[in-house]
Amino acid sequence: MQMEPQSEVITSRQRLILLITTLAAALWGARSCFPLIAGRTPHSVKYDLDCIWLMTGIEPTQSFAGTLRWWTGAWCCDFVPYYRPTTSLLFWVEYRLFGANGLQGFTLVHLLSHLVMATLCALFLAELVGWRRAALAMALWELHLSRYLGLGDTSYTFPVWKDSCDIWCCICYVLALWSFLRFLRTDNRRYLLSSVFAFFVALTFKEMAYTLPLMLLPLLWYEKRLQERYLSLAPFFGVALFALAYRFWALQGPGFRNGTNGAWWHRTVVDLGGPPGMYVVNGNSLPIAFVLLLIAIVLSRSRKRVALGLAVASALVWGFASLQTGISMDDLLYRFLTPPMWTDTFYAGFFLLLVFQFLANRRREQWLGYAWVVVAHIPLMAMPVGEHGFYLVAIGWSLWLGEALLAAPSIFGLPPVYFSKREEAAPSGNGH
Repeated sequence: MQMEPQSEVITSRQRLILLITTLAAALWGARSCFPLIAGRTPHSVKYDLDCIWLMTGIEPTQSFAGTLRWWTGAWCCDFVPYYRPTTSLLFWVEYRLFGANGLQGFTLVHLLSHLVMATLCALFLAELVGWRRAALAMALWELHLSRYLGLGDTSYTFPVWKDSCDIWCCICYVLALWSFLRFLRTDNRRYLLSSVFAFFVALTFKEMAYTLPLMLLPLLWYEKRLQERYLSLAPFFGVALFALAYRFWALQGPGFRNGTNGAWWHRTVVDLGGPPGMYVVNGNSLPIAFVLLLIAIVLSRSRKRVALGLAVASALVWGFASLQTGISMDDLLYRFLTPPMWTDTFYAGFFLLLVFQFLANRRREQWLGYAWVVVAHIPLMAMPVGEHGFYLVAIGWSLWLGEALLAAPSIFGLPPVYFSKREEAAPSGNGH
């Protein structure tokens, strides 16, 4: 049975506006690539230590036949054995095209790959949540605005070409999600097969793709077809298990893994909890206690039960801050006289207000965005990766922040922003 599309129909003009704003924001966010591309003198592709390591496996490979070993063993960097054959192959093709001093060409491919990813993601989100939401989320993502809330600085994905594997993997990842969305809305099994194939290709680029079967769960929930179509996830889990077993065989073990020395839960709290999580992990929970107390005072007249709960939570966090610092709760009051405490309180308070409106408004798009964050963050929990690892995670945060901005007027007692009369009639849903 063919399902009616649950998002608005996008006109050619709206699609053009979306693509223009998306590409403009993408170019601005990746502008650090421009000096390397426009340079007149050749530069070595060995930009940093990781690039040097990658070249140790690429430079000696003189023929295409030599690349076949990457399909049955470790990728082009023997120092850190991962299973990334397609990534290695594309790096090798770039090296054959541009040479050892072809940094300009490598960087150009890196930039163009990002533009392709941005375009595909914008079109996918437009079909999923509407073109206006897609434009807002993509602008937040491409301009790396989530970094100001400590939610991952994806600007570090540029300009170094070594991080192209993140982009190439995300391209296949988004294509798989998009095809699966089409399958849910048309019941055409060709889309299901294309989604499985895109997932398989993504696995050959980078290990972060293993989370895709879990990412399909919130997509099914958002489309309200979880109970009806949950069995359609079986081929994805099957491919993931097969790929994992084959990877284990190819690498003769689990491969490279450099853990976080037991600090995985610290980074998880920080990455998923934003500024409040950062303060808790860093032993500075006092600003959170103060913000909770202020909110409790504001709500004491209109919502007494909520205010009482927040007051109790404030006292508990205050006591936790005392345990963290070894300072009595009374002496902690003197910290409110210092300017850094005012800054920390405002920083934590702003994010907590966004969280409260998130819980109060119950926008399905915002819940979808946070589910995206949680699932995409799983590979980062035990890996000491750089900020480029948040390339996929930040898309979810951008969708979450975009919805937070639309709902922000409700903090001041004003009606939230809606994009259709259907949404306004059903504010706790997604307007479907």
